[in-house]
Amino acid sequence: MPLVQDNHFNAAGLNVPDVFVNIIAPPDRITGVSTNVLGLVGVASWGPVGAPISAGSGSADRLVGPIVNRKHDLATAVKIAALQGVNNFKLVRVTDGGDTQAAVAVQTDCIAYTAKYSGTEGNRITVAHAAGRKPGTTRVTVNRAGYTPEVFDNIEGSGNALWVAMAQAINQGQSGIRGPSEWLTAAAGAGTADPVLTAYALAGGTDGLADGMITAVEVADAGSHYTGFPTVALSNAGSGSGLVAAVHMKAVAVSSVVSAGHGYAPGDTITLRQGGASSVAAVLAVTHTKVVSAAIVDGGTGGTDGTQTVTGTTGTGTRFQASVTVSDGAITDIVSITTAGDYTANPANIDSEHVTGAGLSGAALSVALGVLTAAITTAGDYPAFPPGSPATQASTSGDGSGAMFSISWGVGSIAITAGGKNYPNTVTASLSGGSPSVAATLGDVTTQNWADVATSRLVGVDGSNRTGMYGLRGAGALTFALVDCDDPATWSEQLAFALETGSYAFAALPAGMYADVAGAVAGKGGAGVVDYGLHVWHGDWCYFNDTANGVRRLVSPATYAAGLRAALGPEQSILNKPLNGVVGTESTAANRVYSGAELSDLVEAGIDVVTNPIPAGDAYGSRLGVNCDVNTAQRSDAYTALTHFLAHSFENFGGRFVGRVQTPREVQEVDDAFDFFLGGLVDLGMIGDIDNPGKRDKAYSIAVDTSRAGLGYQAVNLKVVYLGIVRYFIVNLEGGSTVVLNPAA
Repeated sequence: MPLVQDNHFNAAGLNVPDVFVNIIAPPDRITGVSTNVLGLVGVASWGPVGAPISAGSGSADRLVGPIVNRKHDLATAVKIAALQGVNNFKLVRVTDGGDTQAAVAVQTDCIAYTAKYSGTEGNRITVAHAAGRKPGTTRVTVNRAGYTPEVFDNIEGSGNALWVAMAQAINQGQSGIRGPSEWLTAAAGAGTADPVLTAYALAGGTDGLADGMITAVEVADAGSHYTGFPTVALSNAGSGSGLVAAVHMKAVAVSSVVSAGHGYAPGDTITLRQGGASSVAAVLAVTHTKVVSAAIVDGGTGGTDGTQTVTGTTGTGTRFQASVTVSDGAITDIVSITTAGDYTANPANIDSEHVTGAGLSGAALSVALGVLTAAITTAGDYPAFPPGSPATQASTSGDGSGAMFSISWGVGSIAITAGGKNYPNTVTASLSGGSPSVAATLGDVTTQNWADVATSRLVGVDGSNRTGMYGLRGAGALTFALVDCDDPATWSEQLAFALETGSYAFAALPAGMYADVAGAVAGKGGAGVVDYGLHVWHGDWCYFNDTANGVRRLVSPATYAAGLRAALGPEQSILNKPLNGVVGTESTAANRVYSGAELSDLVEAGIDVVTNPIPAGDAYGSRLGVNCDVNTAQRSDAYTALTHFLAHSFENFGGRFVGRVQTPREVQEVDDAFDFFLGGLVDLGMIGDIDNPGKRDKAYSIAVDTSRAGLGYQAVNLKVVYLGIVRYFIVNLEGGSTVVLNPAA
């Protein structure tokens, strides 16, 4: 008796009598997506860069480091959002590209410990070596300040094998005892000394937020004929430190052809050998060839006996000449090549080049041509010189081999491994060493401050290696904020990303604009954002009581509001709801109150603002509750949240029907699933008609369109009635001694 699953057999093709039990799956149901996931993009002292980190409010400091008093701080934003009730985060860390991992090398070539991630939090990691509990073994304890130590005990071995075993325990864990370290990795060297039983502190970790970081050093002139690699020296460096720069060389000219080789033709390219795995090889083009050898193919007839000179007859350029011995009227020996020639196009038939002279007729020689001259077409990029001198061929586009060249090497570029910090913009660079005949000269040194690149790094780039905001793609965060980003130039890109991914972006104007409503309106208008996927806040920033650092500091209102939006149900609005943790705003600190006209200007422009009081009373909260859309039917933040909640819920469900056969049963399953889900939202009070409470036929309609089923289409046409948000609460009061009440019916 075969059992089959959900019609996974051909009932029309059965021919053997039997019982077939078809197990049919029960009707599928739509599950609403989570709307309480908040995406934040900012800076941190720990954690991977560019990849979304899943965190709860209680685990963020372990994953991204502690709260730091600085703009764009992820840990600060998590704390603020947690105060609004958020406990599900997707965090993306950004840096300026100059972040470094803390590390320490232990004893000479024995073992090196490197923090798992870049950042200053790595500088709080120590590693202690001690005797293991089991005699003759070693214990390694990894300690990150404030967290439970990681203990790798009873590691066996001696000499280098012990160091290898220690690294293996840290990197791979100890089977059946504990997993690998969360905080660092280890690399064993070749050392054999016994471990010194002491503690070692990792150092050198940076967050990648440096001011005065050197990002580029221009090469103004490459110089020539370097026999060694020069080093970079800085002048006017001020208090700058930490630059790690390496000179990369390039081929600037072919000084001479050391060996012509054979088998070459003008136009052939010759690729030289690389100078290390990461190098780009130089490429030469053969410009002129010469004859390097010849052999008799046909001695000819009628020649004058004796030592004679013969000349080639084809090819472009100066043709070769050879001294030959003629006997009995024919060439019997080639004495030498007396003129190698200078060809820009080789002889027509190098296997049988006819020659003239000495009265010969029909004489022919085979000739081999080598490189006379060559020119650099690709200079290459060499972190180290190619092996051997003179330079030799790695490959060629033709058939030649054996050519060798004396190359004039010059400075190609300055590779910045670490840009350091605190260098003034007046810093200059020069080169020393390398024994050139003509020294290279360096040009401009480019420095950057973190503030100069913060905005671009927060937005990031899309593609296979996503960074910044684009790291949130597919992470499930329906609300997101670029922490403390205050550049209106980013809004259009944030909005495009939000609409594409069905998420809701929160942004703010720069701090200090609280008294300039007209400037805010103009700034928003200039940004050209008029859709419901973006919520812009006025430049009236909020004060946050940073107990971790003992300061009261300004934070973007977008951070508070994004947290509240993620914490609320999608049918709710943040309008008139308290924002927890706000201890003041710029306007309240200045004892400034917004006028009705200013609030009207802001709402018309699609700009929200935090005020105290709000209609609900003495609390800091959203005064206007509007997104950027110009359509008043889409302007409420609840419209954005509920629309994206429904869209993602349907997206997750609809994919299950692709590939199924359209049958009446399948159509009914689709209809039932949407009816069950939307009916549940009516019962929960999330959608519906206020004048027909609880009535599903007044809250939504479902029509499954199969009119193009033959073409593979099935459409579900939905209409859903959203519950309105109270924006204007009106009390009509009629009072006085002459008021007459209508008698009860």
